[in-house]
Amino acid sequence: MKKVKNIFGYLAIINFVSFLASTIYLGGDALSGKIENGHFFLSSHGRLTEVNEDVFEYSKCHGLSVFAFIGLFLIIHCFGKAEEVGEH
Repeated sequence: MKKVKNIFGYLAIINFVSFLASTIYLGGDALSGKIENGHFFLSSHGRLTEVNEDVFEYSKCHGLSVFAFIGLFLIIHCFGKAEEVGEH
């Protein structure tokens, strides 16, 4: 279980760092962005950057995957702790 926990931990970190890099490169993220009158905007610190729909959807999916990976890591971590307690 420790190996799985470590792998998910590293994947979560890599995914987060790549999301952070893409957010900086693209000028924001879709999770805090908006769609208005058929236009797609990424947002960063209140500043909007217009992008096409594909980039917006990519940013949204990547942002959601960060939460999913962190959530999975926390679940695996908790199960690992429970397993360690049960072994003693």
